[in-house]
Amino acid sequence: MTVPSHPAAPRTATTRPWLIAAALIVALMLPAAPLAGQTTQPAPLPTRPSVLAYGSADQYWIAEVQSFGGGSKPRYKTLVRQQTLPAGDWKDLGTVFGQAVALAEAQGELAILLDDGSWKRLGEGGLSTGPSVPGSGQILAWGSVASALYAIRAVEGGTQGVTTRPVESATTTRPQPSTQIIVAPPAKPATRPLTLALLRYERGQWVGVADIPAAASTAGSFSLAGAGNKPLLAVSTDGSVINTFALVDGRWEDWGQVRPTPRAANFGVLTAGHLAALWSADAQGGMQLFLKREGEPWSAPKPLQIPPSQAGAQRAFAAAGDTFRMVFLKDGKLAEQRYDATGALNGSLSEMQVPQTNRPDPIVRILYSVMLLGMVVVMLVTFYRRRAVIEKKDEE
Repeated sequence: MTVPSHPAAPRTATTRPWLIAAALIVALMLPAAPLAGQTTQPAPLPTRPSVLAYGSADQYWIAEVQSFGGGSKPRYKTLVRQQTLPAGDWKDLGTVFGQAVALAEAQGELAILLDDGSWKRLGEGGLSTGPSVPGSGQILAWGSVASALYAIRAVEGGTQGVTTRPVESATTTRPQPSTQIIVAPPAKPATRPLTLALLRYERGQWVGVADIPAAASTAGSFSLAGAGNKPLLAVSTDGSVINTFALVDGRWEDWGQVRPTPRAANFGVLTAGHLAALWSADAQGGMQLFLKREGEPWSAPKPLQIPPSQAGAQRAFAAAGDTFRMVFLKDGKLAEQRYDATGALNGSLSEMQVPQTNRPDPIVRILYSVMLLGMVVVMLVTFYRRRAVIEKKDEE
């Protein structure tokens, strides 16, 4: 049945396009709703959240781990923000679903190690899944040297027991090589024990660098960073003595030891400018900083002053550029205390800025609105031309 043959058809055809056009124009004039408003109500902050921080010469990242959802098995997500140094605005890089346990850098992007041993690479280009780290068991250390990503893990036969080659990965959100581990079968499996190895991520694959020195292979805790372009390793058995080693021309050199007082419950190594640094935290929450220049011994411990208001807060310590930063997470709020290159306070405690959301540029939005309005006009003109043709045919 043609449109003119029904009495009500002309009225319906006359009003409906204008209603559609009006709805489109109203939608264009309304401000865009933020993405967060389209999600369900967020779950309350967990009672024991955690926070991580990592910095390089020109970038600084903070990751906050939160639990979400119900059920007997807890689930975690990691919220990541980034700042361009020396004083850029904070940007929200999004959410990684999983529990982050360590941060490092991979060629300018953030490398996030998750509690299940997998890792994600996050940057302006988006999120991708990194290739599996060769070996078995827990990844014992995760760090960067001159923007190259390193890891320590037990590998059968050490660095000589594993080779890698890049393969296509279908699990990434953007093109990213993965790694297939090819292990040459040993003649006698019993002669190839698990050996701790330092591995480096380069050109989309993990390669062996060096076996961990025998003096450090039985340690209980490990930390990895860079001293210039050299991997710097810190190890300890019980926290009373922390031994350090640097990899120079393929061989490990003993870089001395520090003795935290009280005994360290946690520690880490990092680099600020041309200084190597080692921090330790005791069970009561006190923290100390040790500094070292190449060719010199570790300095005497420098107590790090903690703002009284942040007692009991979750903490993360990092180097950003030439300074040190302590991030606190308490009552769902992030705050930061900065320290200079000697470990002395640099300014006062400050609440961290809210990251910028991805708001559309006003000019782009105007152009977009004009373009859609033009499309509506074309639709209306086309409709009335077709209607006129149909009416003319009916008259004939």
